[in-house]
Amino acid sequence: MENGRADLPRLLDHELFELFEARFFQDATKRAENVRTFIDLLWRLRVIFDEHIIKWADQGEEEIHLISNISVSSSSGKRYMSRSRQTDSHRAFSLLQSMLYHSQEITTQYWLTPLLLFMHRNPGEKAERYFAYLRHLDNHLLGSAADDSLVVRTLAFMNEPWQRRALIHQTELGNACGVKFAHYWFYKLEFVLWFQEKRDTERWKKFRLTAKSSVEHISPQTPTERDDNRVNQALDHFGNLALVSRSLNSEYGNLPYNEKRQRFLNNNKSRIDSLKMDLIYENEQWNDTKAFAHQQEMIRCLDCYCQDTRSA
Repeated sequence: MENGRADLPRLLDHELFELFEARFFQDATKRAENVRTFIDLLWRLRVIFDEHIIKWADQGEEEIHLISNISVSSSSGKRYMSRSRQTDSHRAFSLLQSMLYHSQEITTQYWLTPLLLFMHRNPGEKAERYFAYLRHLDNHLLGSAADDSLVVRTLAFMNEPWQRRALIHQTELGNACGVKFAHYWFYKLEFVLWFQEKRDTERWKKFRLTAKSSVEHISPQTPTERDDNRVNQALDHFGNLALVSRSLNSEYGNLPYNEKRQRFLNNNKSRIDSLKMDLIYENEQWNDTKAFAHQQEMIRCLDCYCQDTRSA
């Protein structure tokens, strides 16, 4: 894209020699220049990546995502680089990246490419500007109808970074998909709830996104006879669902609502595992009316978030 030539359709590690031969070495008169400009670009992108993209940081008992400061030190004539494990230079930017990391397949972190290109083409901007673009990119690349493949849509945003597409969260979250709901919507909502500060508590401020892979029915699919907090119409709707780890899903199983609620309250006193569930379990009782009301409130949160992003 930088020199007007067609982009590579896909970059595969086992095809690098063939790709380099075709792109850099066929024209002998420009071979050295092509190699130099490629290495220069690669270095510039690596600097951007190190400065603005989240990394896993070891914090004792757990690893978390951070955008950390890098320091350079010298010893015995050698220079060493180290990354801080205790700082997060832009908390919201970091958490949004973490949301995208967890919600996408490990081989399809395509949002990184247009983000890196945007930062490369707009050097020296404050992190807030890059954060605003990533919010826009997330909403319109991943929160819109998938008319084309993700590869094609990603390339479109590289050519036109601020393009707008019709958002689909209202339609998607109004369906009764049960366990077939895309995990992306649960992860995105967790970030939005944190970003909007729906509850001003220390537990909410300390919230971190973690890997989850199981859709939990708040009111179970096969309730026990002693469960007085059942839903019928809302069973497979978004309002009655949350994303949890497989182990937690197994622990909750078909327990009645009041027992699940008490376990959640007991296990989330210092830090919250799910902000959506924290809002749900503020209710001592649970039924169709409350489930649908919660669902509409979550959709309104996304509406407000996407509206705010349009003016970023």
